[in-house]
Amino acid sequence: MLKLVQSFGADNVLYILRYLSALLGIVAIGLTYIVGRQWFSSSVAMIATVIVGINPLLLQDSLYARPETFLTCLTLGMLWVLDSARLATMLRLFLAALILGIAIGTKLSMLAFLPLLFLPLASAQGNGAKNCRHLSVNALCCFVVTGG
Repeated sequence: MLKLVQSFGADNVLYILRYLSALLGIVAIGLTYIVGRQWFSSSVAMIATVIVGINPLLLQDSLYARPETFLTCLTLGMLWVLDSARLATMLRLFLAALILGIAIGTKLSMLAFLPLLFLPLASAQGNGAKNCRHLSVNALCCFVVTGG
């Protein structure tokens, strides 16, 4: 990705990264609404969206080439995937581990979200050993993606 950005010229790299950060800030606002509606209601989701939209820290991070807006999008995406009833448990675990692996590769402090991978297991009915095996495979995927 860095080679692609550098192909635009050294002077433009910072601007491109800032535009990408601003775009991800907008995506984070949309994901906040989706997760809020999924967990609570449309009115709660709208309130949360407004709060995130006017949050000075997210606004400031969206103006600079920093990883925080990217991590916000990844975290909200992971929460959406983990709670998506439309996806099979194995697929939810795989996608969540993949997203978490990318997040940990971006910033090591995202390791604190590793216990969230157990959420689909808590909601699964029966087949505990099979689900634990799937969790192990997905945890391995998570650490392979991060280079751990």
